[in-house]
Amino acid sequence: MNKILKLLGSWLLCAAIVMPASALAREEILIGTGSKDGVYYYAGRAMCQIVNTAVKGISCEAVPTAGSLYNLDNVRQGGLDIGICQSDWHTPISRPPCRSLSRL
Repeated sequence: MNKILKLLGSWLLCAAIVMPASALAREEILIGTGSKDGVYYYAGRAMCQIVNTAVKGISCEAVPTAGSLYNLDNVRQGGLDIGICQSDWHTPISRPPCRSLSRL
């Protein structure tokens, strides 16, 4: 469990570094995940729990979504700040290409 929390903490630190300034200006981070029954949703909730307890003035919410393609499209369009997706989908599908923050 500690290893997972350290991994999520480092992932969120990376996210904060590359996150658009508009996300920080809103003081809210929306993370697109997957279905409420899936692993991505619980991973997103864990990330938000870390942000909500460790970073003052910023609120994080894990949003259940239809999955990787939805998350990629909505990050590109500005509806989400971060989207969790399958690692082999973000480069060939997204235009412009997205950057990977970490692997889960």
